[in-house]
Amino acid sequence: MSYVRPNIVSGATRLTKELVDDITKGISDGHEILSTASANATRMLSKLNRGTDNVDILYIGDSTGNEPAEHIYLETQALAAQFPKYTVNYRLWNDTSRTYDAATVIQTGTAPTPPTITMWNCSVSGFSTLNFIGERFTQAFESLTATPPDLIMVSHSHNMYDVSSANLRAAFRPNMLILTEELTQIYPDAGVIIMSQNPSFTAGRETWQSIKATELQALAARRGYGFIDVHQAFTDTGNPVAYTKSDGIHPTTASDAPAPNGSVLWADTVMRALQYHGAAPAPTQRPSYFLEPGRSLIANTEFATWTDPAFPDGWTLTNCLAEKDTVNFETGTHALKLTAVATGASMAQFSASPASLGIKGLVSGKLVTVGIRVFVPATNTIASVGLAVRDQGGSTTQRRQDISSTSRGRFHWLYLTKRIDSPGTLLVIQISPQWSGSFDASHTMTVDRIRVVEGDVPRFA
Repeated sequence: MSYVRPNIVSGATRLTKELVDDITKGISDGHEILSTASANATRMLSKLNRGTDNVDILYIGDSTGNEPAEHIYLETQALAAQFPKYTVNYRLWNDTSRTYDAATVIQTGTAPTPPTITMWNCSVSGFSTLNFIGERFTQAFESLTATPPDLIMVSHSHNMYDVSSANLRAAFRPNMLILTEELTQIYPDAGVIIMSQNPSFTAGRETWQSIKATELQALAARRGYGFIDVHQAFTDTGNPVAYTKSDGIHPTTASDAPAPNGSVLWADTVMRALQYHGAAPAPTQRPSYFLEPGRSLIANTEFATWTDPAFPDGWTLTNCLAEKDTVNFETGTHALKLTAVATGASMAQFSASPASLGIKGLVSGKLVTVGIRVFVPATNTIASVGLAVRDQGGSTTQRRQDISSTSRGRFHWLYLTKRIDSPGTLLVIQISPQWSGSFDASHTMTVDRIRVVEGDVPRFA
């Protein structure tokens, strides 16, 4: 869907006493809601309570939070009411100009020289986490290094689509982590909070949001992220459909009165975690997995050795040209550039028996994670570009992870996890600049390095 900039209301015209009272109801009993979410927000909340330092919040979401009547703007207003000393600025990502819009001033602080809270709202209609791992990552996130975020909040699941099968469900966590792990790599001091989203009542998708909430909560527990269960808050009303617009997806807003306000419910749920409690549980957030080393299960992971000048050692080619990319690389002296040369499946393939690699006992019946550090140029516009892993079950049991056609112009990790079914007689890894369709010389990709490690943790250092 094409980007449409929401109509931002200037000033604090929406910051009424009734609204703030509604959003912050229940704050007095906030001690009952101490959780990983409030723990991960502790450093930011402590800064706010001291009232001297500027505070920056990065919020990454979709069309449930990019309008002034929706939850992120309401949460910004609630923070302003909670911390009156601060000047509070709201800046929305503009996906046409690929910059943040000029600040909308929610509040002018009461302090003689007021510090600022800046809400960087990177929410775009129709987007998922995959839209921001390419060049937008540099534009929207790395551009904030002068004002690094104290808190990063991620609100995504509606546009992460189908989780109705085991194979699709297995792709959900990697699609979240390829964004959050890079963010924690460049902003290691930022607390991270992820959240489930409201139920969907689109026919055939009624259970998807519940499944995603379960996956997100498990991911947060493993990773040490904060987790806010917005989905449960809607469910607990006993009538979540009443809090949802007629499209079956978006929460209601003030414009839907007399229907109950789903956006206020969402904002209230988030604000319960963003209260200063003094001494709070220490956050358990780990450093980025991408900085952890893992034992490599294959050789030539940097594509450094080319005994045959046509392809790197250990790999074969199908309808594909392999070259040393001495211009676009991150490590060593070159990367592996792959270009489709014929219609249909084009790939570089690694295929070996785990026994021949000396790793059968490490992989047979166990989880293996495979990641590639990949760059796809903007000129390659097809969606069928990516990574697949197979065992002796072939395509029937393979895992495949593709790169969104919107994720272009930047090196990033793409990874998947697969259980190598017993007896573990075969390990196949395929990297494709064109899984199918008509050939075009623009169907290229560059892979700087590959990681193949035990378990389901992307330890890619």
